[in-house]
Amino acid sequence: MLTIKKYPLEDMDLQDCLESKVPLVIQTPGEWKLDELRDALRSMQFSMYRFPHDVVACARQDAVNSTTTLDEFLARQAEYRNDSEHVYKIISNLDDSGFSQLAASFSALHGKFISSGRLDYRNLWVNFLGEGTGLHFDLPNAFNLQLIGQKTYYIAEPGSRGYYPFSWLGGKGHCSKIPDIHHVDQERFPLFEKIEERFHEVAVRQGEVMFIPSCWWHQVDSNEELNMNLTWGHINRPGTARHPRQTLAGIVTYVYRTLFFPHIY
Repeated sequence: MLTIKKYPLEDMDLQDCLESKVPLVIQTPGEWKLDELRDALRSMQFSMYRFPHDVVACARQDAVNSTTTLDEFLARQAEYRNDSEHVYKIISNLDDSGFSQLAASFSALHGKFISSGRLDYRNLWVNFLGEGTGLHFDLPNAFNLQLIGQKTYYIAEPGSRGYYPFSWLGGKGHCSKIPDIHHVDQERFPLFEKIEERFHEVAVRQGEVMFIPSCWWHQVDSNEELNMNLTWGHINRPGTARHPRQTLAGIVTYVYRTLFFPHIY
């Protein structure tokens, strides 16, 4: 069974991750405090999404989109948490300058894992306790730096059978129809039982980076009252070629979003 290992930053570089072909955690010496983050982000605007509670595998096109600041989002958190019909998250595409503001504070990490390769996306995520991300895979190799709080990742090897992905059409081909792997309806998803043992659990704490290779499935649970992470990714064409079915689903999703929702992706 896969064991997700943790490595000190000084023992790893980008090529090590790409060649490992398995998930791993990188431990950095950097630690943020919330007031320091606010200072770094104070002049920036972010995209906030209001998702309905009852939609499975929400994609951004399923949500109401608005603009907020980090201070405003945190000031209204009691209101957002008490809304029983919706979930509120900041999921914001960062421009180069905004991303650099955050990444530069982890100078060794920036030198080894960010500046050394082309970035295909860079996002900031902010969400509250219990508001995680449903089972899905990403086409790029994904790096997730935990800035504030802690998240638990449930990660399983690539594949399609038993994961119940959505149709390629509609921009959700990379998402599973299973709402929560902790409470699976065996009548609706009987094949999940055969892959359940593939999932490995790992807690990622503040200052740690979760590396997830292309096409690996993962569900993410948020463990703290406030959770904030910085994500970025590289497309690794040889890596995606090993999983053609998932790669095609990811490409169709990308094209669909580019055509119909370019303003939110």
